[in-house]
Amino acid sequence: SIEEYKKLKQAIITQAVTKGVRGEREMKDSGNPWFGQIPTDWKLSRVGLHFSIILGKMLCTAPLNDTYTLEPYYCAADVHFDGVADSERKRMWFSPIEKELYRVSVGDLLVVEGGAGAGGSAIVEKQDSDTYIQNSIMIVRSKGSADNRYLRYLLEFLVKQGYIDIVCNKATIPHFTKDKLSCVPFCLCPTGEQKEIADYLDAKCTEIDGLIAKKELLVKELESYKKSLIYEVVTGKREV
Repeated sequence: SIEEYKKLKQAIITQAVTKGVRGEREMKDSGNPWFGQIPTDWKLSRVGLHFSIILGKMLCTAPLNDTYTLEPYYCAADVHFDGVADSERKRMWFSPIEKELYRVSVGDLLVVEGGAGAGGSAIVEKQDSDTYIQNSIMIVRSKGSADNRYLRYLLEFLVKQGYIDIVCNKATIPHFTKDKLSCVPFCLCPTGEQKEIADYLDAKCTEIDGLIAKKELLVKELESYKKSLIYEVVTGKREV
């Protein structure tokens, strides 16, 4: 049932980001195989026209002068569709100018550039101290009315459908580069509809994630009981 819940979650995301959440409406061919039919009042554009994208800094193991400071940064291991990992950050050296460029803000969308998690993304919900990005991460910010949360769900839909496998060379380490992210198809919806979709998916996905968490806890409890039962039987502490 855990796997069924995960499939249901992806089906809900796919339906919402490609068809909307406003009920039955007239559809048209999007002209894109990933999206198929979309509402007639939607248009397909691309991410780079509506979002700014900042690729992080190359690793710097030593300061170049006395203005550099040692600062925490996000790397690929920190960012997943489930959210930004709540763990101690690695640190490297940043100049004052680099800190201005690579500083992450609450509400930013972080997208993984390379590795097994390429395309993975999460919204920064909170931040206890200034944190920056290494070059396996991109900061994505809306240029206007486009919604960061809608884009995060759109990326999850595309990644789970195999989009990264197609646009990245997976013969080596896949790299979902700034240019490739900029070219990702992006739906232009009527004003406010992206936010409606993101709000709807936030609620539905939170509900499903809660059900999955309960099932996973039950599995752990059963596994613990199984080990305990085996131990008690083989050591003679429980009669068969």
